[in-house]
Amino acid sequence: PPVDRSFLQEECWQRIIRAVDSKLKAWERDKLPQLTHEMEDEFQGCHITVHDYLDNMKKEKITQFVAEEIATTNYYAIEEIAGQTPREALASGFFQCDMAAVIMISILKHQYNIHARYIGTRPSRTESGRCFLIHGRGHATVEVFYQGGDGGSYSEIFDPTPIKKVL
Repeated sequence: PPVDRSFLQEECWQRIIRAVDSKLKAWERDKLPQLTHEMEDEFQGCHITVHDYLDNMKKEKITQFVAEEIATTNYYAIEEIAGQTPREALASGFFQCDMAAVIMISILKHQYNIHARYIGTRPSRTESGRCFLIHGRGHATVEVFYQGGDGGSYSEIFDPTPIKKVL
C-alpha cells in the first residue's frame, strides 16, 4: 500500500522543509557550478561520473541541512514528554534526541527519499552483564546511507538533537 505522506503538508513539517529547500537552492546556485567545473577534469576516465558524485554530495547536503534545522530551531526538553508523537513534538518545538532522530528520519525518507535509520542509546551494564539505561546516559542519532560511485555504499552519523535548552 502507498505510504501516507500527507503529514508533511502540516506547517510544523513544512517549516523545516522550506528552510532546507532554501539552503539547498542557495548551495546549488552558489557552489554547484564551481564544483562541477572543478571536477570535470578530475573525473576523466573514472568509474564514477561527476553527476553521480554531485548527486551524492547533494544528498549529504540535504541531510546536513535537515539535522541543522532540527537542532537549531527547536528546544531540548529537559524532562521526557511521555506519549508525544513526532507531529506533537515538532509542533511544540520541545523534544529530546530520540524524537529528533525520528523527525529527521521521517523528513529524509518521505520528503527526499534518503535512506536512514535510528541509532539509539548506549546502555550501561551490571556486573552480571545485564543491560540497563540510566536516565540521561542514552543517546539517539541517525545513520544515513549513500550509494558510492563504485556500486558500494557508505554511511554517516548525524545528531539532530536540539541544542537550545530551556530550564
